[in-house]
Amino acid sequence: MENSKNFQIEPLENMVSVGAVKAKSARLWIRSERPGTLCLRWWKIGDQENVQEGYIAIEYENKNDNTYSIEFPFTLENQFLEPLTRYAYEVKHLTDDQLIGAGTFETAPSHPDQTPSRFSIALMSCNQPFDEDGLVHLESIQMLRAAKRCMEYHDTKFVLMMGDQMYSDYPRNLSLFNPDYLSFIASEDKKNILEYKSESIRKIFQHRYRYFWNLADLKTIHREYPCYPIWDDHDIIDNWGSDPKHQTPQWQEFFIGAKLAYFDYQASCVMDYQKELPDSFDYDISYGNTAVFVLDLRSNRKAGRNGKLFSKKQHIKIEKFLKAHRDKKILFFVLSVPVIHLPRFLAKLAARITYSGEDFSDRWSSGAHVQDRNKFLETIYQHQLKYPSQKMILLSGDIHIGCVHRIKWNKEGPNTYQVVSSPITHINTFFVQFFSKLLIRANRKVSINNGLLNAKVNFLKGVKSYIKNPYGGLNLGLIEIKTPQPGVDPKVRFYIYGHQGEEPVCVYCSPYI
Repeated sequence: MENSKNFQIEPLENMVSVGAVKAKSARLWIRSERPGTLCLRWWKIGDQENVQEGYIAIEYENKNDNTYSIEFPFTLENQFLEPLTRYAYEVKHLTDDQLIGAGTFETAPSHPDQTPSRFSIALMSCNQPFDEDGLVHLESIQMLRAAKRCMEYHDTKFVLMMGDQMYSDYPRNLSLFNPDYLSFIASEDKKNILEYKSESIRKIFQHRYRYFWNLADLKTIHREYPCYPIWDDHDIIDNWGSDPKHQTPQWQEFFIGAKLAYFDYQASCVMDYQKELPDSFDYDISYGNTAVFVLDLRSNRKAGRNGKLFSKKQHIKIEKFLKAHRDKKILFFVLSVPVIHLPRFLAKLAARITYSGEDFSDRWSSGAHVQDRNKFLETIYQHQLKYPSQKMILLSGDIHIGCVHRIKWNKEGPNTYQVVSSPITHINTFFVQFFSKLLIRANRKVSINNGLLNAKVNFLKGVKSYIKNPYGGLNLGLIEIKTPQPGVDPKVRFYIYGHQGEEPVCVYCSPYI
């Protein structure tokens, strides 16, 4: 076995991640190297004498790679956690007391008036820390350590992981679509992953997750902060859904396998196990005076004349979310691919001169996708007209840029903001950084409904010397929310952090909005 054929780290064995956290409960995601019975213990920090515990059974010969998700306290015991309280936890294997994982978390507020006076939300995406030989870049490790320090300083309450937490197709030498590498790792003698059935593909993806997630500093973030994921294209394959061939039976079989593994390693962090996987992985989060809707832009994406980014059912979910949270002070939408990225005129030009499978066809402004773009933007615009004091902020990753936009609707219309944070560990060449910044700067306006509704698009200027907007290096996005007194309109500030060694470096800071 040649080391060059594999990643230069050991695959993940044991891990615990804090998933969805509410005011009176919390969810833990667990991966154990062995099946069997696990013991979960938790206690309020500073009160270790009053320990609670419960037991978890990971079945032998399970299909989910010894992963498990549990919301606790266990409902049969009629117990609840206390709101806005810090807890510690540990998970051990009952057989020999082996530690699977341990960490801390804080529960959410029980009411908007309980919102902390100052807190932040962290944004990250695009976790691909390996070079072509499977060695982890030192700079990627340093960025993760800097991100953790940054989150501690800004009192981060939860992390939005906005896509590409794992890459099926990078690095190229170790891609699942590289026949030599696939034949090296797969149990069957097939050099094309599309020849496998969904359950075999599921196992291949599970194995890959175990490399991308076995970074000590990434695991530290997972075990100390509630992490809310959504997938994007590289969790499946680059530009998934934006190529008509992805609707063929072979590609759909591949998609089912990737989807099953995504649930095992990501979606189960925020939702219960189900006999049948949902049509899409959308969900929402409520935290004090804020609410977040996480939109799945991959499960129902289709290319071509009747192309779409999301389904009618998903649009109904968006409308219900807006109505249910109309009294919140701030609404966030997590959109793995940013709405404001490729200008419409460039999308039309690219459609004529580029080959199938390139990145241009994957944008909101490309082809038939523009219909869903217009539908989404008009929906939130109409909502903002009804609730003008409510702040509306769009959050994205994907494009390997950190930046902040202000979208100003008409002359007297509301402001919508877009924050992009990407990548957290995926190191790009100078050329990629230069081109990405050049492309994002081409946005000046957005127009929908045949020009009846227009908005100016500009970069939100930074304060003092923190003005690098856009920023092309590894980055962590942060949104700081200040609510001096219950019931008042909060102040919001946007940050983009890079790093110098293991120290976080603020490259952009917005004024308060």
